[in-house]
Amino acid sequence: MAKISRDRGARFEREVADLFKDYGYSAFRTAQHKGKTGKAADVEGAPGLHIEAKRRRNIGAYEWVHQAVEEASAEGNGNIPVVFCRADGERMLAVMLADDFMQFYREWEAGEVLKKTDMNKE
Repeated sequence: MAKISRDRGARFEREVADLFKDYGYSAFRTAQHKGKTGKAADVEGAPGLHIEAKRRRNIGAYEWVHQAVEEASAEGNGNIPVVFCRADGERMLAVMLADDFMQFYREWEAGEVLKKTDMNKE
């Protein structure tokens, strides 16, 4: 891989880590803290997620999700694989398997129901 591509990837990994930091997580690039270990996530510090970061001209979502799923399975810790990606001139996306998204959505919905129940108690 050319140095320009590596540098671009490293900048994007930092961008993804910074996104999580903005939301209060202690996220970091694994290459900065552990060296590149092959099957490690690109960004750590978001509990329950295996994060891959991809910054390319063209989005290869299925290939990248397959990679994230394989690596998350190899870790064996139950983390949900998610790929953060951004194409040139576009906003950042989070790509995950639909079943994993549904887990998040159900948790969000349950929280909304609890909020409404608490509001009705007042």
